[in-house]
Amino acid sequence: MIVRFMPKFPAEFKNELEAIIDALLVLVPVWCHSITVEYNETEESLACIRVDTEYRRACLTIGQQWAASIEPRIETIAHEFCHFYTAHLGDVARQSIDHFHPDDSPGKKIANDAIYRAVEGATEDLCRLIERLTRGDLTTNEPYTNRPKIMTHEGVGSNP
Repeated sequence: MIVRFMPKFPAEFKNELEAIIDALLVLVPVWCHSITVEYNETEESLACIRVDTEYRRACLTIGQQWAASIEPRIETIAHEFCHFYTAHLGDVARQSIDHFHPDDSPGKKIANDAIYRAVEGATEDLCRLIERLTRGDLTTNEPYTNRPKIMTHEGVGSNP
C-alpha cells in the first residue's frame, strides 16, 4: 500500500494523520494500491474520500475544519475508509439513475439525494460496527470477545 502526501500538505497535520492512517490501514481493501492525501482549504467537511474502484486507488482530502474540529479524528478517517466498501454501490446506483433520467428532472435529484443518504448511512453503520468489534479502540488488533448474547425463540442465549 502506497500512501502519498501531496507536497503542499500542511506539516502541522501530517504526523498525526500519518499515525491515524497507519493505524487504520487494516480497513483498506487489498485491491486499493494507493491513497493520495491532500489538503483543500475550500473543502467544507472535515475530510472526504474519493474512491476510484476502476483504477484501484483513492484520494483522501482533508478540509478546512480539520484544525478546529473537536471530533475524534480517527473516527472521521475510519468513516472515510469505510467508503471503500460502499462507494461502488453508490456509483452503480447513480449510473442507473443517469441512464433512466438523462435530464435534470426533479425525480433525478430526489433519487440522487436518496442514494447519497443511503450510502452515507451504510458507511456510518459499518464504521460503528467496526468500532463495536474493536471495543471502541479502532487501533486494536484484538478480536471482539464480549459479544451480546443471541436469544433464540426458546429464550436460550448462545454465542455463535
